[in-house]
Amino acid sequence: MQKKGERICPVCGKKLLLRAPSNRDADGIDIIEGYPPADNAVRTKWSIMPYTVYPHREHNMVTGRGGVPSYVSSNFIQQNLNLDGFRLYNTRLVFFCEECSSRLSLNFNPGGLMDILLVMMIIVVPLFAVGVFGPSFFAFWWVIVPLALFGAVFFGWVGCMVWAKLYLSNFVPVDEYDALIIPTTELTLSPQGLKKKFLHESNIFTVQLSQQTFHLYLANKTDKVLAFSVCGTDGEQKRFVSLLERSGAESLDLTFEGKSAGLSRVEGFSYPEIDEEK
Repeated sequence: MQKKGERICPVCGKKLLLRAPSNRDADGIDIIEGYPPADNAVRTKWSIMPYTVYPHREHNMVTGRGGVPSYVSSNFIQQNLNLDGFRLYNTRLVFFCEECSSRLSLNFNPGGLMDILLVMMIIVVPLFAVGVFGPSFFAFWWVIVPLALFGAVFFGWVGCMVWAKLYLSNFVPVDEYDALIIPTTELTLSPQGLKKKFLHESNIFTVQLSQQTFHLYLANKTDKVLAFSVCGTDGEQKRFVSLLERSGAESLDLTFEGKSAGLSRVEGFSYPEIDEEK
């Protein structure tokens, strides 16, 4: 997952600049003051599994007193987006691509582990004090166990963050219900010759074709075939397929976030069914 300013939007293929929700995203509903937070949706129930975007079609809305839905301030969202870094993993964030206004989400968000760490700190700190100042050996063992659990969760969170940083593009298109959108695909490649550590659904690869740069979103994968969607909202799909057809290229040299991903054999390609923006 690249740093701010270097990311690519999985929909339009332009440099990704994130923004908070605005009125143009709500079908006329006034959301200047707030927006249903992402953690009200099933998608954001964190998991150790690497992919946490689920294909549900309804919100599990959290309500407060009087049954009023919970909302998060758009200003709060924008402040976190501006700070970026760890703040981007706040599970309450709802954000859009500034360029194409597509609603996006983090595909893998270990932010829930940080919530557990904060709760554990409330428990561990008093017990640590007991272990340091308490004369009882029995009290010492009551400190060791929580500290060991805290350490396991902490290093698990660090491992998840490092893994996402090195091997995931991590941004995916979602609909108004936070459900994953799987785009149509124009290209299929063989996984042979590509580095497996980069072959995760939702990753964005870059390829040069006839001196033009295209971004390929890995929409679906099997053991034998990788299906890619060409990123773009201005006819990039048709242009890519046309160039590939004219060039007669039998293989493509892919890169992933500036790193070589390998050389892959072209299995097939097709023109988009409708020549419209995705």
